[in-house]
Parts: sequence; C-alpha cells; structure tokens
Amino acid sequence: MKRGKYILFLAVLLGFCHLANGQTGLQLSQQFQNPSALNPAFSGIDNYLDIKAGSRQQWSGMTDAPRVYYLSVNGVLIKPKYQSIKSNALRISDPSLYSESESNQFNRLSAIKHGFGFNIVNDSYGPFNQLNAYLSYGFHFPITRKLRLSIGAAGGIVNTQINKEKIKVDEEFEAIDKTYQAFLAHGGESAQFNMTTGALLYHKDFYVGYSATNLMENVLISGLSEEKTAIQHAIQAGVKIRLGSDYQILPSAVYRIVEPFEAFMNYGLKLRYRNSFWGGVSYRDNKDLIVMTGFYLNNGLNISYSYDFSLNGMNDRLKGSHEVVVGIAVFNHSSSIPYAW
Repeated sequence: MKRGKYILFLAVLLGFCHLANGQTGLQLSQQFQNPSALNPAFSGIDNYLDIKAGSRQQWSGMTDAPRVYYLSVNGVLIKPKYQSIKSNALRISDPSLYSESESNQFNRLSAIKHGFGFNIVNDSYGPFNQLNAYLSYGFHFPITRKLRLSIGAAGGIVNTQINKEKIKVDEEFEAIDKTYQAFLAHGGESAQFNMTTGALLYHKDFYVGYSATNLMENVLISGLSEEKTAIQHAIQAGVKIRLGSDYQILPSAVYRIVEPFEAFMNYGLKLRYRNSFWGGVSYRDNKDLIVMTGFYLNNGLNISYSYDFSLNGMNDRLKGSHEVVVGIAVFNHSSSIPYAW
C-alpha cells in the first residue's frame, strides 16, 4: 500500500475512533454540568431553566487536537400540579384538589413532572468535524414523596464532515485510491438521525441511572466504511453527603461500555460550600487526573474550570486539556442549587 493511502487510512481510523466515542455523550471533564447529554432522563431534574455553554480544548500540545463546543438548555416543560396549588392557595380552578390532597394516588399524579432538554455539540478533531443537535424529554414519576423514577429519550441529527484540505493523498494515487474516491463521491459529509434513551432513580441525596446511545447504529460516513457504530451503554451513580448546614461532599461514578473499546470508569469527588463555590477531582481509568473548581455568582450566573493531565507520562507532549463552562439559571426564584453538581 502506498504512502498516500496510508495517510488517508490513518486519518479515517483515528477520526472514526474519536467520533464514535464522541456519540456516547462526549468525553467531557465536567459531564455532570450537562447530565442530560449522557442520559436524557436527567432532562428537567431542576425546577428552573438551566442554560450552559462549554468549551473544551483537548491535548493542547498537539496540532489539530480535539475541540468541543456545546450549548445546552434544560428545564421543566410541565410543572407538577401540586406546585400550582401551593402558589395559588387562595384561589384554584378545581376546589376538589383540596379534598383529594390526602390521597396517595393523587399525590403521585399531581407530582408528575415533564422535563425537556436541547443540546447542540460541535466536536472537531483534525480533518473531522461532527455537529450534534438533540432534543430530549424526561418523564418524572414519584414513587414516594422523596423518591422519583425518570424515563427519558432523545433524538436528533448527527452531521459528520471531513475537510479534504487536511487529508493528503499523492496526486499519482488519487485516481486509483478507492477510499479517497468514495470520500469525494459523498462530499465528505453525511447527516443521520440518532437516538438515546435512559432511566434514572433519584432522591435528594442520591441517584443511579442507565443510558444507551447510538440506538440507530448508523454508519459514520457512507462509502468510507460500512461498519456500524455499536450501541453503547453507561451507568451513572452519585451520592450527596451533608457535613453540617454549609458543606456537601458529592462522590460520583460513571461506568461506560464503549465497543469495541474496553469498558472504563470515571470517578469523581466534589466538595460544595453552600451556593457559593465548589472544588473537586476526577480520575479516569486511562490514568487521566482532573482538577476542577467553580463559583456561583449573582443573578444565577455560574462559571467553572477544569484541567486534565495524564499520569502515564504523556503530559509532557500533550500538555493536558482545558475546559470552561459558563451557565445561567433562569426562573430560579428559590435560588436552588443544581441537583447533579
């Protein structure tokens, strides 16, 4: 096989591996800031409109290294009926709600919540660029007064592009290179529909969830590879431990099965002080250590930063990864602290 073809195959292989992994909800250091991207059952878990914008520069010492930009919006589509009763205690349209308020069945039905989410993510690596735009929905059903079960689903468009200016093939081999010709024939671009589903059991002090992505098992770029992306699975869990009235410790873990790669874990530990600031560390099975911190500002604004560095000796060459997230909580009249972080 000639040198030019080697270059193209290497670029295609690396890009496919990166983008296929990206469809699992992306490898973000602060995934907890936007949990509905990994599990749509988180959609609407907070009782306000949560807007986040994030940027991640991975492997900052490498040319054309992966970059991620995202915008997410999550909120409550239909609020629980009991909230309307509470806020309109003097006048309600259905007085019978008062007499039924002691019924367990009514309590459950009146506490049902419908959440929504929107995520748009741009993920680039070398000659590859993938734009994801998803809508998500979460149905939150109260099992008891304090324990809820949420079922969620998300669907949207995945647009994948290859920049031919960044792929080099020797001129003498362009006409006979079948992979390169297939790339040109399809314009280096494809748009496909994909889906994610998930479930979440949560309490004010803990949560455990499961999600599956790539349910459509699409081909990334038709004509370049007919191998389908596998359905990928993730399990999420977290606990809140209160230390007095001011501090909370939040251990968490995410277990991912990303075929054909080995399953891996991501462990996290955060310390939160009231609704003022937080700090934490995270560790991945690939020997990445992450340090992070964030601040809650006035008017619902919040900002956070994280830095990844490798413990396997690669940090001198790749330097590490930077991630910044800016958010705003809208209609958060009670100044609630975000559930997941």
